[in-house]
Amino acid sequence: MLMSGFSNHLFFPRPEFISKFTKLKDQWQSATQRLRQRKSDIDGLVGHWRFFTTSAEDLLRFLTDASLLLSAVKSQDCYSLHQTRRLIRELKSKEIHFQRRQTTFELTLEAGEKLLNTANLETKELIDKKISQLRDNWKDTELHVGELIKQLQNNVETWDQCEKKIKELKSRLQVLKAQSRDPLPELHEDLHREKELIKELEKSLGNWTQNLKELHTMKTDLTQHILVEDVMVLEEQTEHLHRQWEDLCLRVAIRKQEIEDRLNSWIVFNEKNKELCAWLVQMENKVLQTADISIEEMIEKLQKDCIEEINLFSENKLQLREMGDQLMEASNETRAAEIEDKLHRVSDHWQHLFDVIGSR
Repeated sequence: MLMSGFSNHLFFPRPEFISKFTKLKDQWQSATQRLRQRKSDIDGLVGHWRFFTTSAEDLLRFLTDASLLLSAVKSQDCYSLHQTRRLIRELKSKEIHFQRRQTTFELTLEAGEKLLNTANLETKELIDKKISQLRDNWKDTELHVGELIKQLQNNVETWDQCEKKIKELKSRLQVLKAQSRDPLPELHEDLHREKELIKELEKSLGNWTQNLKELHTMKTDLTQHILVEDVMVLEEQTEHLHRQWEDLCLRVAIRKQEIEDRLNSWIVFNEKNKELCAWLVQMENKVLQTADISIEEMIEKLQKDCIEEINLFSENKLQLREMGDQLMEASNETRAAEIEDKLHRVSDHWQHLFDVIGSR
């Protein structure tokens, strides 16, 4: 009986014991779970800390490198065109690295914010300072890289625009040159059309002043950012273009005068014809006025006054004939017939004068 009681007591615990044991086990498991969670939280914080410090240092090194490049570029006012293009490539590469690091930057700030909620006061101040430094440096450096790229690109674009404008003006100048080299037309009507073309040429050449001013403004802007040696190339091209423009202006002015002279030749012909006809009438009257004097005096007067004048005006008659022939070649049938009629009348009048002199 004693053994039986002992066995019952040993292998069949009392309910109070079971309850305590169960409670103890639950407490143990809860403590273990909390410990495990605590370890996980600590591991997470350690991971956040490592990621934050490593990423922040890497980003700050990148920003320092970018800042050094910015400082180096800004330390010099002017670069050659080749150097400017190279700097644009370098800065654009930095810009691409900014884009690639954007996610890392945001995750680093996020990790820092999480650490702020768990760190002690001293560590919190350190983290907050690092976050502010990283955020400010990132914003400023990215902004300055973009601004410098834009500035350098504007310089290159101004150069390209200048070259393009010079090329366009050169091409237009060649066209205008070709127009000014065409032989002048012979017909009077065609000369009037050519006169209108000359007006268009003069208008086009007049617009060049504004174009050259625009080129000068662009070159002035470039001299503030591009080395003088490079800008001199554009300067020489512009000066050569300007000399060609001046030569063409002179050529157009001469051509315009030639057209005016040819168009005025009809007016000159009429004036000379009128002058010669008036002289012929005057000379006839002078010859006929010798009727009241002796034969000796008449012969002397004819030889002294009339013959000398006739010799002088015979040259005028020859010039009128040559001018009339040229005008007939450059005139339509109606005007050519009118000119021929006037020349014929002069010849008849001239012959009549000699007949009168002969009869005297």
